[in-house]
Amino acid sequence: MNRLLGWILRRRLGNTEARVFQSEMEEFYRHKVETDGTAAADRWRRQETLRAAFRALTMHTRKHPKPSPRPKRRLREISSIGKDIRFGLRTLKKRPLFTTLVVATLGLGIGASTIVFSLVDGVLLEDMPYEEPGELVNIWQTYPHWRNHEVLDEAWDKLGLTWNEFHTLRENTQVFSHVAAHKNRMMVLTSPGTPERLQAAEASPGLFPMLGVRPLLGRVFLPGEEGPGTARLTVLSHSLWTSRFGSDPDIVGKAIDLNQEPFEVIGVLPAGFRLRSTLFRLFNSTLDGGHRALWVPLRFDRVDGSHDNETVGRLAQGATLEQVRAELDALVRGDRTADQLGFRLTHPKEEIIGGHRSSLRLLLAAAAMLLVIACANIAALLMSEAVGRTREMATRMALGAGRFRIARQLLTESVLLGVLGSALGIALAVVGIPSLLSLAPPLPRLEEVGMNHGVLLFSVLAGVGAGVVFGLVPALMLHGDGRRLAQGLGGRGNAGGRGRYQRGLIGAELALTMVLLVTGGLLFRSLLNLARVDPGFDGSSVATIRVHLPASALRDSENRREVLMQVVERIQAIPGVERAGAVNGLPFPGIVSGTSIRIEGRSSEESGNLTTRNHFVVPGYLETMGIPLLAGRTLTRADVRADGPHAMLINEKMARQHWPNETPLGARTRVSDTLYEIVGIVGDVRERHLSEDPKDMFYRAGPNPPFVMSLVARTEGDPLDLIPAMRQAIWAVNPQFSLSQESSMTALVESSTGAERYRTMLVVVFGILATLLASVGVFGVTAHTVSKRTREMGIRMALGGQSGNLIRGVVLETMVPGALGIGVGLLGVLAVSRLLTGYVFGIEAWDTPTLWGVVVLLGGLSAVAALLPARRVGRVDPMNVLREE
Repeated sequence: MNRLLGWILRRRLGNTEARVFQSEMEEFYRHKVETDGTAAADRWRRQETLRAAFRALTMHTRKHPKPSPRPKRRLREISSIGKDIRFGLRTLKKRPLFTTLVVATLGLGIGASTIVFSLVDGVLLEDMPYEEPGELVNIWQTYPHWRNHEVLDEAWDKLGLTWNEFHTLRENTQVFSHVAAHKNRMMVLTSPGTPERLQAAEASPGLFPMLGVRPLLGRVFLPGEEGPGTARLTVLSHSLWTSRFGSDPDIVGKAIDLNQEPFEVIGVLPAGFRLRSTLFRLFNSTLDGGHRALWVPLRFDRVDGSHDNETVGRLAQGATLEQVRAELDALVRGDRTADQLGFRLTHPKEEIIGGHRSSLRLLLAAAAMLLVIACANIAALLMSEAVGRTREMATRMALGAGRFRIARQLLTESVLLGVLGSALGIALAVVGIPSLLSLAPPLPRLEEVGMNHGVLLFSVLAGVGAGVVFGLVPALMLHGDGRRLAQGLGGRGNAGGRGRYQRGLIGAELALTMVLLVTGGLLFRSLLNLARVDPGFDGSSVATIRVHLPASALRDSENRREVLMQVVERIQAIPGVERAGAVNGLPFPGIVSGTSIRIEGRSSEESGNLTTRNHFVVPGYLETMGIPLLAGRTLTRADVRADGPHAMLINEKMARQHWPNETPLGARTRVSDTLYEIVGIVGDVRERHLSEDPKDMFYRAGPNPPFVMSLVARTEGDPLDLIPAMRQAIWAVNPQFSLSQESSMTALVESSTGAERYRTMLVVVFGILATLLASVGVFGVTAHTVSKRTREMGIRMALGGQSGNLIRGVVLETMVPGALGIGVGLLGVLAVSRLLTGYVFGIEAWDTPTLWGVVVLLGGLSAVAALLPARRVGRVDPMNVLREE
């Protein structure tokens, strides 16, 4: 009867209108069941269906109306979709626990993925904030002889152009429409206000126009305003203009003192402008954020051969990189052969990102795996819910609802869940992105990370796409067997087939979780190995401040020595200070530089010439840092003022490598024209990273100390509490000294592993979340199996079955596909082990203890999650089951 009435409605009213009517009837019917009972609801449904069929037959018989025009049909379809959405919201509201669990799971996955995607988008995907950034090319010289050198390897392909080479290229190029150069320098702003050391830069006149940067106030440098004889001009950054000069609108034309010389302010740059330098990172071992407090014209000396000009060119229309290399060879190479000098062309963005791309991709892959695990978990939950709604679906089909109509309703509900999960994920991302940035190590372009339109679109698409994906599975499962559904109206249904699909999803979850946990475990063990590495010194309780000596006031090297000695003596006199000293370059971050020395009495063939790292120290530094003396004597204050051969200490590695069968004590070397005598051997020190082996190194106390020195002091208490007193001691000698890098040595050492700790933390957190989701999935699937098989278990127990055996069988049904998933996860770990090789230290990427630990942990949690709901089988009363039968 129901099928006949449904057929009449579809024939007379049309498929769309009939489906709308049946959907509304079903909603009213469910309401009647809740309020008046099933019998009354059935009577009402039969009466209303007959009335509707009669009205449809009489209306079409009398009038034979024409088909509705297409616009009205579209309106009815839109109205039908709206009703689906309203019905879906009501359905989700009636299942608060299920809805909350699904939305929370999806929101967690989308939130984590959005947070990581915002980092990847800001660092890797966003274009440089310049005009037509794809046309910009960095020009570097390479020196192949330095490649694989112990000290100079990092600099072999990062040489800038000399002034003459840059000038030749700029005046004669055909493949570049514009060529400009810039280089970094430090300047002290002496007035107005207190002296302040600033990160500044020199720029050729064409730099800002080439980048498309227009000043906020005034102008930028013009052609001819460069070189040693030009006027002292400066362009201020927006941040310096606002912080130091109070956003003075009349700043243009005023004079400020830089390095105790007057400079005229000719312009102010717009807010947010940055130009990063990779040479800055190379020789200062810090990440350049691109912040320049001010800019001055490029100064040069035509006879200066320094390769310190970072050159940027904008490609002419139609020019290729091959043409650029050919022109560079013709214009710049000169008399040097190919094995002495070459050229490397890179995009500025690729140069800045450096080696961070692979780490960010690893984090993005981990976040994506977490999202897939969440979707698989939700798909399993939705399949459980769909099985529970079999009677509802069968009723709807009996009333004439088509399979497509049911599938559409299920997809509508899942998409609604996806939208809600996406909203929760966006909320978590808004809160999490600032935390992500606050914990992040120095990464390029971090200031561009945030919740922008691209990240927001990613979150929305992830939620809607996930809703479609995990909603499609139960929709297809219920759509696949309409006859069984129709027959299920009065039957009990069977979840066996769907149970297999659910357990398959759980196995896939466990496989992905296995990969995430093993990756996190390997990274965590690698981090522990790094923490156990001895850096070669004792940095605990050591405070440090970097002091910048003014070059204009202390040009004489003897004066610099005396000033440094006075500063160290004042710091030594601070109460609580045990020892104090100074060095031109602290380990961690460690300066990448090398000095050529010649061993007296040896020829070049006998390794008489070598390049090694060197440090100028004020006596007391080695003792303050706890660097052990292995042989000979240490440096004393008498060595600072010595006129004869100056004293030198070498490290153990240098002694072992260049004096393998003899003692180096008493040997003499020359650094430039200065004669040194080796008086002692000290322990090896790791300088840039704990994973790097120590390099050849020597320490000297004179002559010609540098203008930048790092002061160190060992104290009995917290080293950070000593910083204010050290600051006052330094300014007591000269208040013009500018200070930076006020820190403790422990913090500096920890900062060297900041990227590893950050990466490990995120991957471990993702692994823990994936484990929780997988455990919830195992629990849910087992609980659903138990609830649907209560009748079967009661009958088996009535026939003599033991509850223990039944519980064991239920657990095994879940754990067998789980074990297969863990096995597949091991194969996945094997597949990615090669990719993990570059991220681990002190262990292999296929580390057996880590693998077994994760297998035991994941297997144990899965077994517990399966056992907890399975124990309900033992509480089934066989007599109640038989009584129901």
